[in-house]
Amino acid sequence: MLISEELKKALAYAGDEALRTGWTAVLPEHLLLGLVRTSYGSAVRALLFCGADPVQIRKSMDRVIFKEEALPFSSRAEVRLAAECEPVLRDAAMLAFRDGVREAKGLHLLLALLSSSGNRCREVLAGAGVSRVKLEEFSAEERTPESVEKGSEAGIDSGCGTDPGNGSGNGTEDAGDCSGAGEGPSRVSSYRTAERGHQAELSPEEIAAALTEQIERCRAFLLSGRSKFPS
Repeated sequence: MLISEELKKALAYAGDEALRTGWTAVLPEHLLLGLVRTSYGSAVRALLFCGADPVQIRKSMDRVIFKEEALPFSSRAEVRLAAECEPVLRDAAMLAFRDGVREAKGLHLLLALLSSSGNRCREVLAGAGVSRVKLEEFSAEERTPESVEKGSEAGIDSGCGTDPGNGSGNGTEDAGDCSGAGEGPSRVSSYRTAERGHQAELSPEEIAAALTEQIERCRAFLLSGRSKFPS
């Protein structure tokens, strides 16, 4: 499995964000909007580490991507993954392989979005003070034994963000569907020797095949019209 629970939530939220901003195609910008809704996920914690405000990032992205009106949530079945998202998702997965972990997490996707081109993510993130240097610094701190231990003691989960409701853009706090509980710092920052060894055994062809499979799962999920990523 190459997609963490945090990233599954972000992808589901991205579909909602596409409708909220008037699109039926999930663009890289919607992936970023989905990430900032994973309240205690690694991406939001990385943004806070950089001194950025996730709420302001959301507002800045809304200003550049919002169409004239939101689409109703009943249009969920029409949502699809735009081709522009595929290289971003591949890059996120490759960053996870680089770090020696089984699953791509929000931090990996955030790094991939910051490095991507042809969309407004880099502009919005840079405007909020987010840099690759700071994100890599956060990533290094997350991998320290102290961070893993503190995360385990805190028991922080990945959060549930906001619920777009009927697609009107007036989100409400979502207290339900917290199936990702326990996906906090302890899991986000665990770099186990066994996992590093597992990844080292994969050939480039096997990695490419695994990435393609996960992207197809993302596409199938969005086309299914469901609001929750299957296990």
